Amino acid sequence: MKWRTVALTENSSKTTSAARYMLAGLLRHKGAIVAATLLTGISAFLMTMPNVLMGSAIDELTVSGLSSRFMFYVWTITGLAVTYMLMYFLVGYVWAIVTLAWERDARQEFFEKIQEFSMAFHDTVDSKRMLSVAMQDISWVRFSLNPALRNLISGLSSMLITGILLVSYDRAPGLTGLVTLAGISLPIFTLIMAIGAPVYLAFAYRYANTVEPVRRARSETMEKLTSVAQGVFAGIEVVRAFGAEDKEKAKFQNVSEKYADIVAREGRLAAFYPPAVVLIAMTATAFLYGAYAVMLGAMSVGDLTSIIGLLFSLEFLNFQLPRMLLMLRAGYVNAQRIVDILNWKDPLVEPEEEASGINWLGDIVFDHVSFQYTTGSRKSGHYALKDFTVTIPGGSRVALIGGPGGGKSTVLKLLLRFYDPTEGTISIDGVGLQRIRTKTIRDAVGLVEQDIFLFRGTIRENIAFGRKGATDEEIIEAAKRAQAHEFIVQLPKGYDTVIGERGMTLSGGQRQRLAIARAILQDPKILLLDDSVSAVDAETEFHLRKALDEVMKGRTSITVTQRLRTLLESDLIIIVDRGRLVASGSHEELIRTSEHYRRIFERLPGAQAMIRRAVLSGGVA
Repeated sequence: MKWRTVALTENSSKTTSAARYMLAGLLRHKGAIVAATLLTGISAFLMTMPNVLMGSAIDELTVSGLSSRFMFYVWTITGLAVTYMLMYFLVGYVWAIVTLAWERDARQEFFEKIQEFSMAFHDTVDSKRMLSVAMQDISWVRFSLNPALRNLISGLSSMLITGILLVSYDRAPGLTGLVTLAGISLPIFTLIMAIGAPVYLAFAYRYANTVEPVRRARSETMEKLTSVAQGVFAGIEVVRAFGAEDKEKAKFQNVSEKYADIVAREGRLAAFYPPAVVLIAMTATAFLYGAYAVMLGAMSVGDLTSIIGLLFSLEFLNFQLPRMLLMLRAGYVNAQRIVDILNWKDPLVEPEEEASGINWLGDIVFDHVSFQYTTGSRKSGHYALKDFTVTIPGGSRVALIGGPGGGKSTVLKLLLRFYDPTEGTISIDGVGLQRIRTKTIRDAVGLVEQDIFLFRGTIRENIAFGRKGATDEEIIEAAKRAQAHEFIVQLPKGYDTVIGERGMTLSGGQRQRLAIARAILQDPKILLLDDSVSAVDAETEFHLRKALDEVMKGRTSITVTQRLRTLLESDLIIIVDRGRLVASGSHEELIRTSEHYRRIFERLPGAQAMIRRAVLSGGVA
């Protein structure tokens, strides 16, 4: 049985509760879940009826011996037992199909929702927490639905059926008037169920509430455990380089022991189940009353056997219900953790109607732009950019320079609309970026990042990542233009060579060339390069410069750089320092007018030799 993957909430932008989240996936398959619930009720009925027939069989055996009627009871009980076993497996199968479909849909929706959030979300929510929620919390919610919810429905159905049957025994002629109060006949079995069942359920609910803080602590500690492990695996080279294996082992053991303590506490809660005392009291009271009725001849031994059998069948709840309540309440806690992420309010809002006819080769204007990154749930208080105003002519080559933390990478991120400005506006050809959907922007704006990220997969897949349906010829051509083809064909499987996580099996220069090939294949109208030739030797840089010269034609390019050649070849140089615009202009203009630029320029490799030559020739560097 298969279902199409669906969202678990009616509207992805709509806030949902944990309970609704848990049930929404089940309600997507109403026919299957209704059938599963009915089958669960029927299964409970089949489990209860043999107790009634057992009493009738004992009475028949006492009166008539091994009569045909007695054998009828025997075969009926056997048939009910076999039917119950078949029904049990059928019920388990249907519930498994529905809840596994829920888990699949929930994990898919979670992944898709995370993809929709802006980078502000990833600044706020740790990746280890997302991994823990996506893999463990969703699985725990599924466990709370099956087997916990299924067995809870089965147990409550058994209690309801048992209550109805016990009430029917009170209507027997012999029991009427057996116990009276102020002349009124008391239906003892009815009172046992009417008083005992609500008290039992009330204590069970209170017990379930005690589980919540324990399960929340368990989930959070597992998140920390995942974080420690993931940190070590991601930074294994640093751990080995500093000989910190023992330190990391001790850190992991410390968190692991805390987790074990919480699990043990959860186990103790499951072992000590106060509502069990209520059920034992109900059974004891019913037995004493039934025994009194048998002694007076008001009830047969068979009927007493049936009643005790019914109540003892409920004793199974004392073994099953604590664990099921614990799992159900725990699932609610896990669902709340998931919902907290799904309900995250994104500050970046997509326009309802997108601007059309955008000229991506138009001027890019930063108009009094200020920006703060988010730390936790609040702005950091520190401006990465402050009152930044500059106009970048369309089709120009721009160099962006400044000291560390000056705001250079922030400019690129805002152009990609990873974030919206805290204050001010950014426009292209007079159209504000906030009027353009992020997908449209990222189809038109390409990035070669400084910290190159390559996915675990083939070289072919990594180059074609930004362009769906790229042909082999286009991939190879992009690699050639990025000066990557030569080293690729020397690898064991060429373009089908699988590279390690983050491309760690390649050198820094090779990773950068693949990133440039990826950007070339995307063919963006605006190209952003974040120090993209910093990890290559002089010869490779020469070839890359030739490739980049070619790919920059007919488009706007903005390069974060400290390279002398890039500055000299740029149409516009923008200097940012501590988030503020210091100066902008061509190299010739800035070398004459900006002391800040001259200081930067004089420190660049090769600059002093150029200055000396300029002085000797009587010109400007």
